[in-house]
Amino acid sequence: KHPQTARVIANRIWLWHFGRGIVSTPDNFGRLGAAPSNQPLLDWLSCRLVELDWSMKKLHREIMLSATYQMSSAFNEADGASDPANEFLWRFNRRRLSAEEVRDSILHLSSSLDEKMFGQLLPDKNRGYVTGTGSKQGSYDFPRRSVYLPVLRSAVYPVLQAFDFPDPAVQSGSRQSSTIAPQALFMMNGDIVLRGTRRLAETLVGNDSLDDFGRLEIVFQKAYARNPTTDEAAKILAYLEKIKLQFASNGEASKEYDIMAWRSVCRILVAASEFIYID
Repeated sequence: KHPQTARVIANRIWLWHFGRGIVSTPDNFGRLGAAPSNQPLLDWLSCRLVELDWSMKKLHREIMLSATYQMSSAFNEADGASDPANEFLWRFNRRRLSAEEVRDSILHLSSSLDEKMFGQLLPDKNRGYVTGTGSKQGSYDFPRRSVYLPVLRSAVYPVLQAFDFPDPAVQSGSRQSSTIAPQALFMMNGDIVLRGTRRLAETLVGNDSLDDFGRLEIVFQKAYARNPTTDEAAKILAYLEKIKLQFASNGEASKEYDIMAWRSVCRILVAASEFIYID
């Protein structure tokens, strides 16, 4: 019945979708915290959450069906001059995928993601595993959605660490979002990327009913949910032929160098910003 309870929850749900809460200090609603950028909106969301019988799923739906959420990130000079920080959301803030979303997207791209719900992946009983060394590191290799992966404070999954997964030993209401070189290197050479792009390439080459342009359309739809532009298609297909000839000159088997060439194309598309940023 306390009015702050609904406000805190609604603010965090808003933060997860827009990258910044209506109260920008989600862990501090006190005098030392920031004031709401839109108090009436926060109150409306809070009341709506209670009206929906505290269903977060229904509140998620209402936010995601709103015109505010469905805006593009395109810049408008007039609005930018009056609200340069975009506090009132005249456009969508460009957002990078979270660590879990990056991992799940790579698995989904290669059709490896197991969408089964519920269950426990760490076989140890409570307090049965407390160290970050030993064979338990293999627990992270499951193709399940990242929400089901075990979080071990002494051995945080390196894939998640690369993309600002917070320290699980302390409270963190809002994650940082960094842009550093190791993230680009991971998207080019990380084990999960290499395995996923290899599997996707094998699937594409194994489908004899497709030509190279058809395969390229499938990759773009999986990675970017759109078709390639004429310019993109021309450049990538030219690159594909060039690298195929290079592999062939090294004496590679025909089907294998086709797979290697398509794997290279897939890695390029996964390493691009469009794969991990939402516009």
